[in-house]
Amino acid sequence: MQRANCLVSLGGDHGNTVPKWLCTAAEIAVLREIHGDDAVNEIEPVDEIKRSHRDERGRLLAIYGGAKYPDQKPIVESMFPGVAARVFETLGELDLDESFFKATGRLKAKPAAEPVEAEAADDAPAFDADVVEGDEDDEEGVGDDMNDDVA
Repeated sequence: MQRANCLVSLGGDHGNTVPKWLCTAAEIAVLREIHGDDAVNEIEPVDEIKRSHRDERGRLLAIYGGAKYPDQKPIVESMFPGVAARVFETLGELDLDESFFKATGRLKAKPAAEPVEAEAADDAPAFDADVVEGDEDDEEGVGDDMNDDVA
């Protein structure tokens, strides 16, 4: 059986999450049934163990046996009816969207492209960055026009 670490949003509340380690695929299915379809996130497959379906169902009953649907039917027994019921063995069987799995990489910014030097054209106007038309720095005139209308 495949196991994974994940985050569980309690009651479907994404602001209230708890980590869950070494969950089997069947346990993830039960957690989704209890807390909501989108409540189990950041799923990170970690290993596989050898366990019978009967043993896994018994383990799930011991942990989640008290969880019931609103009509009082036990969740685990309803999902896996019968003592020898087959449980999910792999995460692939759950048919989860890839957005539920943990991201394994991070995007990086592309490096800046090398600037290409353009050849200066003979007829291009000269531009001096230090001199801009209409930008006179005489201290007397700065802000004088803002208070002209105030009496």
